[in-house]
Amino acid sequence: MDQDSAARKRSSTRLDAWTSALVVISIVAGGIAAVGMVTRASTPPTPPTSAAAMTATTAPAQTTSTEPPADPLYVTPTVAFPTRIPGCNVVEPPSDDATASWVIVGDEDSYDNPRYPWFSGPKATAMSEALRGALPDDVELEYSSPDNSLVFAPIPDYESTSGLPHDLDPDSLGGWTTAHGRLIRGEDSGDVYFNVRRGDSPPPPCVAGELVERRTQPDGSVIDVQDTWSESNGTRTLRRGASAYLPDGTHASATVSNSRPDGGAAGAIPVSLDELVALVTAPGLRVTAPVPPGTAAPITSCSGGMQENEGTRLTRKTIERLDRALDEHWSADAPPGWVLAAPIGSLQLTNSRAIEACAAVEVTGPDGAGRLEISLQGGQQAPVAVDEYDPANEWSRAEVLIREDGTVVEQEGYGADRIVTVTRPSGTRVRVHTTFPASYDVLESIGTATGLEVN
Repeated sequence: MDQDSAARKRSSTRLDAWTSALVVISIVAGGIAAVGMVTRASTPPTPPTSAAAMTATTAPAQTTSTEPPADPLYVTPTVAFPTRIPGCNVVEPPSDDATASWVIVGDEDSYDNPRYPWFSGPKATAMSEALRGALPDDVELEYSSPDNSLVFAPIPDYESTSGLPHDLDPDSLGGWTTAHGRLIRGEDSGDVYFNVRRGDSPPPPCVAGELVERRTQPDGSVIDVQDTWSESNGTRTLRRGASAYLPDGTHASATVSNSRPDGGAAGAIPVSLDELVALVTAPGLRVTAPVPPGTAAPITSCSGGMQENEGTRLTRKTIERLDRALDEHWSADAPPGWVLAAPIGSLQLTNSRAIEACAAVEVTGPDGAGRLEISLQGGQQAPVAVDEYDPANEWSRAEVLIREDGTVVEQEGYGADRIVTVTRPSGTRVRVHTTFPASYDVLESIGTATGLEVN
């Protein structure tokens, strides 16, 4: 192995060891931004009384000050060293106290990336279904948007980096597909994050504080597990993790906590270490697992069009009922010549707040070809008609109509786009948008479909 190859392998191994780091990937205008950060305690650990000792690391009190010492903002367990870790022949000392961060910018994501031929849209669907099917029987995946429902996302293709540690190979940062969701087990719940990639780097060295056990299975699979905690402003969050290095080149990791949506933490972690190990080693999650014939790519996510801050919370049962209403309307009153690429009843939540649902379907027809988008919310107030002669409203393109039953219909046109927003007396608001010049009557008929009521 030449020096460059060895350096790249060490770099990749070091990256794999950073599975406890905070990594946020978000889609921004013009591409994808990934922001990573690793934070270590700023004070040295106190000498442990035994190899198993783990206590909170805090700064020593300043005896010369009359002010009480401030509580630490972020506290993690003190790492004992030297120590023994089950399954590890050699344990390396913990890394030096440090904070490192980097910013990576990538092109728009796509499932069809020639740099990663093992992955595709159908492969993502197969992996997502395998992961959800491997959950323990009494563990529920919280109903949410596709982005938060354990659906594996496209692999970002990073085009440039900034602030990358000098000993990390930029190529080693790519190749990960991610999935996350919220798990519920009785009274306990928490967020879970999965990462899967294909790689040839070996398992990283055992480092004190980064794992509590290394498990080696008969087939050569190596799984590192972690069970730890952290405190932020006095709120303790429990975390468990498992990182698997499988013989076929699969690197799969998962982290689960007992965090709450409001940022707090309470209760127990909803899955055990053994269950987490079973998830990262699930056969269907492996990069070499075959994809069943006919498997489709994951459903295209949509962002909605109203983004109101308040509304009626939408449940799975409500969404299924609204889907049936849309499908029944289309079956009975579809515009002549319109052909949809997917059922019109394909509503999904737009985010974890569950107050807006949307659907996006490609359409071809006599009026043109493009995209049909539907957004829906409940608990909305009827809009107030504006004075079209008021100079403040000179740029408003909406025509407001009030039907006999009190339904308010707003019609707008922007270039080829057509938008109709229907607000019913019940508070249900439906926004129907086409990217081609469809008839306002057709869009209104969709928005006023029988049964398309949240309540």
